[in-house]
Amino acid sequence: MSSAMEQRCYSPVSFNEEPKTSLESENAQLISINTAPTARRQRLRTIWLSICAAVLLSSYTALVVLLARRTVVEDPTHGGRIIKSLAADYVQHEIREIDYLDWNQSAAFFGKPSKTVDSNWHELVKYHNIGLPDSYMQELGREYQGVQFPDGRYFGSLMVYHHLHCLKHIYHALYPEYYADARPAAGQEDEFQKHTEHCLGALKAYVMCKADITIETMLWSPKHSLPLHNVTSTHQCVRWDSILDYAKANNEDVFADGMLVHPTYGAVFKDRKPVNVF
Repeated sequence: MSSAMEQRCYSPVSFNEEPKTSLESENAQLISINTAPTARRQRLRTIWLSICAAVLLSSYTALVVLLARRTVVEDPTHGGRIIKSLAADYVQHEIREIDYLDWNQSAAFFGKPSKTVDSNWHELVKYHNIGLPDSYMQELGREYQGVQFPDGRYFGSLMVYHHLHCLKHIYHALYPEYYADARPAAGQEDEFQKHTEHCLGALKAYVMCKADITIETMLWSPKHSLPLHNVTSTHQCVRWDSILDYAKANNEDVFADGMLVHPTYGAVFKDRKPVNVF
């Protein structure tokens, strides 16, 4: 029975373990006692470093945003602020298959000059002049430089009409014998050239900005050995009639007497004819 009690009360001593002095035993106890506080301090140090890093990162981000905002506000002429368009709530979309080889559609606007082509262009862009409320101009930070109408609204337009204007300008430039505005007066040739280059650059920038990523496939031609582009594809498009709804509702007749009056040079139009245009 005493043998059984000895087995329960004592563990065998390993013969490989060297005997320790009293000093070594005391040091071992101190190490085991001090290990826990050291680990806690290390964890606290890591937590504080993480908090400091997060605060510094947040402060840096806020500073960058503040500086960017100040830059935009100080130079509103060049835009840069993404503010919801007044036309956004009007816009509707549709799925449409576009055939870029639809010659009839192309000819309606880019065929040989005719009264029909001119009428098509007129109908397409006739509502491009719109009035903007004072509150929106203030949101843009441009009220001090805006062109204001007698009713208090400001002269504006949707950017899509600028792009259409550029297409029309380039089209006219192809037929100077038909369109007088494509025949610059003597000494104005450079200005006309710059206008044309501006339009090409604006359209290039717009195409790259919107970057249509619809996949275009290729096909074999029965007449040529090289593959051709399959230019018929399905797109999500803005419904043009929804753009017209906004443009019509906010259209301004800028050619009426008193609508455009330069603060220095006076009225621009009289009886719907330019009287002070340069």
